[in-house]
Amino acid sequence: MQTFRQFAPSFLNANLRGGIVHQTGEMAAVLRENDVDIACTTETWLSRSVPSELVNIPVYVMHRSDQEDGRRGGGVAVFVRCSLPCVRLWALESANFESIWLLYRQLRMPRAVSHVIVGAVYHPPSADHRAMTSHILDCLDTTTRDHPHAGVVLFGDFNQLRDGALLAYPLRQVVKAPTRGAAVLDKIYTGLKDWYSPPVLLFCRTLDIQTTAQLSWYRNSGQQTVVRR
Repeated sequence: MQTFRQFAPSFLNANLRGGIVHQTGEMAAVLRENDVDIACTTETWLSRSVPSELVNIPVYVMHRSDQEDGRRGGGVAVFVRCSLPCVRLWALESANFESIWLLYRQLRMPRAVSHVIVGAVYHPPSADHRAMTSHILDCLDTTTRDHPHAGVVLFGDFNQLRDGALLAYPLRQVVKAPTRGAAVLDKIYTGLKDWYSPPVLLFCRTLDIQTTAQLSWYRNSGQQTVVRR
């Protein structure tokens, strides 16, 4: 038998300040100490002039989406543990949006969930809300047409994005504590809410970081989903 822990990755959503180049070592320690499988980092401040070798983290594969419009800030990077079967869905990505899309599937999955669609998003404060929402929904629709039993984890920095259409998808926004001042701007949306513990906000003194929220599987054995071989 397999438990949900054996096929469900744990997630970390981190909003960096000042970019990731000078904080890679500290970020690696956070991933290691919290046993993170997949991490989304926003405000990476990466551009084409920064080689990936400068920000690689051992035992993780990095996927990046840089901002290329000349402004300072922005950018998304996702770190995936090397042992995880995760494929990047390049066809879903667009130069008009800072997003990364991945499809996760273990060799054996439960009947209710065949895959997990992982979306990482940075939505700038002044960006078009409708365009970003349409992009996200189009990506989800495209993937679920091929994999109708896929679960979804969507995370990142959404700023003031109006999320009515995401909640109606239906997804649940599970980060309830303020992540910037009194506002919840760094969010995690998922259709797998009942299979994960409520996210925990981590405070990382060694990182120049806005907020870090970790989404972990239920640790109570009574909450585990069993997958039979």
